[in-house]
Amino acid sequence: MEIYLLNLLLIIFWHIIFSYKKNEVKEKYFLFIVGLQLVLLGGLRSISVGTDTIVYAAEYDFFKTFKAVRYTRIEYGYIAIMTVLNYFNLHFNWLLFITSSIIVFLVFKSIKEYSSNIFLSVYLFVAMYLYYYSFNVMRQCIAVAICFFCYKYILKREAIKYVLGVLLAAQFHTTAYIMLPLYFVYMLAKQRMFFLVFLVILYFIFIFINPFVNFVLQYMPRYLGYLDSVFFDSSTGLRYVFVYGIILLFGYINLVCYKIEKRFLLEFLYMSIAFLLNLLALNGYAIFARLAWYFTIYTIIFLPNCLSRIKNKYFYSLSFLSIFILSFCYHYYFLTVDYQRITPYEFIGGY
Repeated sequence: MEIYLLNLLLIIFWHIIFSYKKNEVKEKYFLFIVGLQLVLLGGLRSISVGTDTIVYAAEYDFFKTFKAVRYTRIEYGYIAIMTVLNYFNLHFNWLLFITSSIIVFLVFKSIKEYSSNIFLSVYLFVAMYLYYYSFNVMRQCIAVAICFFCYKYILKREAIKYVLGVLLAAQFHTTAYIMLPLYFVYMLAKQRMFFLVFLVILYFIFIFINPFVNFVLQYMPRYLGYLDSVFFDSSTGLRYVFVYGIILLFGYINLVCYKIEKRFLLEFLYMSIAFLLNLLALNGYAIFARLAWYFTIYTIIFLPNCLSRIKNKYFYSLSFLSIFILSFCYHYYFLTVDYQRITPYEFIGGY
């Protein structure tokens, strides 16, 4: 557990170093050093770190031996990466390095462009355990990172680029298709009435969720395994609902007190969807918690952007400190219960 706490403390340390007479060049240095730090943490880990790492290692070993994958559910993008690495006969940890690099680069690129507080966004990316998801569900985390990177195409109204980006993400995990309709939601984001409509939709979702899931699984049985998950149980689900409920409440207060901006409204909607999906997961469908990751990633820009709208310096400082401390406690708690089974951390070995 110590190495994860050290990782978080180093992020704070680098921020202090590069915040003196801060400028754009120093921000890039900060992102580069922390990014390298995260990639090394992910790439140098043993197959014992993370519930699914050993499964990925076995799949890669099988692929190297037989030049084929055992499961038809593995998407072409991930197979392409394994093919290239296999061509050079590289060790499994190179796969960990590559996937970690893709995820960190795309997320940090988006942070640089859309966060009002780069340090806080990077800190939350780690403290909220969002980066550590990639220690298990690597394929989906790549898909999430690609979709997050494509957020700019929603804001710039570049439909073709956005669709192509989501299609690329789906080549790593097909759940990325859930993000396609979000392009059109942005056009409604400036409408206050949209949230009333959204609440009505939520009501009907809760009523019809069971028959809908059963209907989908008849045609997509490959997701039957996602109905239950070692990453999600009722207690974990309640914690997610509580945490994102608090975030949603903070965003709502911000929304009421300050000028409504279209982009902020859209990010608030994403937080609402994250809260809803985690709430639905409590009904016994762990797949909704997995789908929520496409939206919880926006926490790292939503919270800093909430803070940037606060005019009162005292309330701003209090809010910043609260987010900082609570997220640290959140991080520490999940480490102590070994969520995602990433502790104890061990370096390369056993493969």
